[in-house]
Amino acid sequence: MTQATAVAADPRTSGRRRVLSGFVLFLACLTILVTTVAVWTHQVALNTDRFTSLVSNAVTEPAVTVSRTVTVTSTETVTEPPPGSSSSTSAP
Repeated sequence: MTQATAVAADPRTSGRRRVLSGFVLFLACLTILVTTVAVWTHQVALNTDRFTSLVSNAVTEPAVTVSRTVTVTSTETVTEPPPGSSSSTSAP
């Protein structure tokens, strides 16, 4: 039996290869995941020009601004005294 055949038949070497190939597969999957998140973040979340072009139409649209103004000005803020305060009246 030659030395090459003896190394290939060694069960410890086979187990090491299996663990090493599993580890390499794990690293490849992890790299793909991290790269995908990084590309998405760079192209979508950190791209100010793209965000501005998407939002500028909604901000300048009169129907949207009037609707938001009416909604904001028509809401009533009710403040209540903190617990344990001596005031028995609450603001409308």
